[in-house]
Amino acid sequence: FEIKERTWDISATSSDSIQATLSTEGILTISGSGNMISTWTINNKTPWYAIRERIKSVKIEDGVTNIGRLAFNECTELTSIEISNSVTNIGHSAFFKCSSLKSIEIKGSVITIGNDAFFRCSSLENIYVYASNPNYVGVNGVLYNKEKTKIIKYPEGKQDAEYKISSDVTSIGDSAFKYCDSLTNIIIPSSVTSIGNGAFDNCDSLTIMCKSGTTAETYAIENDIKYIIDDIVPTVKLNTQVNVGTITITVESKDETAGVDESSYKYYIKEENGEYIEGVKSS
Repeated sequence: FEIKERTWDISATSSDSIQATLSTEGILTISGSGNMISTWTINNKTPWYAIRERIKSVKIEDGVTNIGRLAFNECTELTSIEISNSVTNIGHSAFFKCSSLKSIEIKGSVITIGNDAFFRCSSLENIYVYASNPNYVGVNGVLYNKEKTKIIKYPEGKQDAEYKISSDVTSIGDSAFKYCDSLTNIIIPSSVTSIGNGAFDNCDSLTIMCKSGTTAETYAIENDIKYIIDDIVPTVKLNTQVNVGTITITVESKDETAGVDESSYKYYIKEENGEYIEGVKSS
């Protein structure tokens, strides 16, 4: 069948003038002046939803001031988006399940980003934020608030196995690490005193490393997430010396949770002749 260019009026109000045009090449261009509709829902979808698989790229031109709620919901073939400097708001779940999108740039004009704006973007590796943005910053592709005290979104497509949170961070946002399947270890400092709902949901291989008595430990326990307390000092019990130059060291099993490598238990013994030899660990 013939693929034709399609155009829709998506103005939010009568005082706005916004059009969306999908070309035969799969480019969705949003142009005009003012706001696009921001009330789309799972049951009241965008006019292009039925042919969303045709959308390969999106261009939002100068004059458009927002990206509506669920605007690109399940546009699974979308690989790139160009956002103009006039956009000030990115709506709730705007890019929900855009599973082919690998990166996105947040211009300095964007002052609000709705909850779950990049949720289930399984290929997303980097969220870049312009230095001029007053409210947000990107740190190695991870979205933070400007002060770098709150992690807002860790991209689900990042392939790093471990992530260490800075001691400047005090808060982890709702769903911040949700569906981050590649993460196996996350180090959470005691400075973090708030962890949002579902922050680590569906991170099936994740282990939280934290200090005892912290918010992170409490969260791990309450949400049945594997965790390791990294402030345990290994307890080493020395047996009574029987023969000169021989000694046995027994490491209690509980010390395994401290994450101390086996090589940490090497020791040396002074023989009668003054030489030092490496000791033998007991089983």
